Amino acid sequence: MATAWPGLACAASFSPFVHVEVETFHINGDGDDVPDGAQASSSVDSPVFAEVTSPVTGAYGKARAQFGSLGFAFESGSGGVSMWSDGFVINGGSGQGLGSVSITIDGTVQGQEADMSYSLFVSAKPFEVQTILKAMAEPGDRSDQIFNLPDAMLILHTEVFDGTGSPNITLKGALPFEFGQTIYLASVFGGDVCYSTGSADEECKGGSEDFFHSAIFGISVPDNATVTTLSNTRFAAAVPEPGIWALLCSGLLATGLARRRGRPTPMLLA
Repeated sequence: MATAWPGLACAASFSPFVHVEVETFHINGDGDDVPDGAQASSSVDSPVFAEVTSPVTGAYGKARAQFGSLGFAFESGSGGVSMWSDGFVINGGSGQGLGSVSITIDGTVQGQEADMSYSLFVSAKPFEVQTILKAMAEPGDRSDQIFNLPDAMLILHTEVFDGTGSPNITLKGALPFEFGQTIYLASVFGGDVCYSTGSADEECKGGSEDFFHSAIFGISVPDNATVTTLSNTRFAAAVPEPGIWALLCSGLLATGLARRRGRPTPMLLA
């Protein structure tokens, strides 16, 4: 299976940030990935865009990112990643609290080699662009496209493979936090569409995917609490999940980030 992460252009890391990368490529008769062109864009402002057309195959890809929203659209032989990271401080209480987050993904996928993956991470430490890109490019079994980030917990994740699954979904989860302490979220949305110019990979038949205006983020906190962000962005409210909403209304507290060090695990997916 082809992947678009290795070989993408690099950019300086910072937090908060919005960042996109797009690459066009093809698989030759020997089964090797051959890059045709790449483009990357990063900013502390929002939004940012990147787009590239293959001079070899004519494949086209584009991506956009802004705080609270991500997206991309790829045709056969292109892929990339769209992401943002921001710091959040929740005030209005003491000790540990429980918030609610959601991601609404809305797109179309065609073809057996059109893949999409979304992940939302939380950490007590700032995220860096290069750390995320390195984790995505690490060798190993990428059949589920889940990658790990140091000192971070995976809150939400979904993937679409081989043209199956639902590209229209809302993920909902809980966000433990410490009142008055900065926590960092990293929202990462990526995909690729494989294209072969030879016979070595007969399963690589191409396709397309369009999530250009997608991955809409929302966050909600308990009553009387307030949220401020390092980017000064005002995010929309989370799409409520009944069980989490009941916990928020009852004021039930959750364990803090400090108690969940180590390997990240998915939680409370819907």
